[in-house]
Amino acid sequence: MTTTVGVTTDSAQQNWPAWAVPRGAVEEWFALQVAIRRLARPPACEADPEAWWPPGRPRAADSARFAAAVEACGACPVRELCAAYAVAAGERDGVWGGLTPADRAAGT
Repeated sequence: MTTTVGVTTDSAQQNWPAWAVPRGAVEEWFALQVAIRRLARPPACEADPEAWWPPGRPRAADSARFAAAVEACGACPVRELCAAYAVAAGERDGVWGGLTPADRAAGT
């Protein structure tokens, strides 16, 4: 059991399907989920999902909506946890913690 942001990950693990997160990213995923629950609604939950995960990727990754999603992440209090999860999980699509797929591939 890990404690993150004053909440144990045991509470975040309820009803969690074991196949949903890559094995090497489980700790990061639970830390992110606990932080999101405490935050209520991060920017990615309030906006058009296609801004964060545009159809027709990777071409759409150069769109103005995608750039706006990256910018919105800059003010999000869970940005670092989100980026850490995406890197640990090897996420290949979407904006995670203000990082684009190209940013994550480059290790930035």
